[in-house]
Amino acid sequence: MSDALDLHLTSEQRELYARTRALAEDELAPIAAAGDDGRVNRPLVQALAGHGLLPRLFDGSQVSAIELCLIREALARGCTEAETAFALQGLGAYRSSRRARRRCRRSGSPGSRPEPRWRRSR
Repeated sequence: MSDALDLHLTSEQRELYARTRALAEDELAPIAAAGDDGRVNRPLVQALAGHGLLPRLFDGSQVSAIELCLIREALARGCTEAETAFALQGLGAYRSSRRARRRCRRSGSPGSRPEPRWRRSR
């Protein structure tokens, strides 16, 4: 990291960056190298989940915007394949979670689905 960034980051944020970059270089890069080009590298996605990076995407209370940027930057510097897999998992999760929230708002209760229009009594 540059000195300029060090001035603006907390010690916890610098630690997150360093841990994530080391993880990417030491553990994720070999898994990525063993994968097939053009195919989903499931062991890489499992490793991202196993090391706690993917769960941070699915629980919005655990990761701030700056932390998300630091994780992605550290992954990209250590293993671009891991950063791509991480980003793609987040894209899919965001769309699914937005759809679920809209559905819950329409139905009025968490987890329930509204009755189809054709089944509603008039």
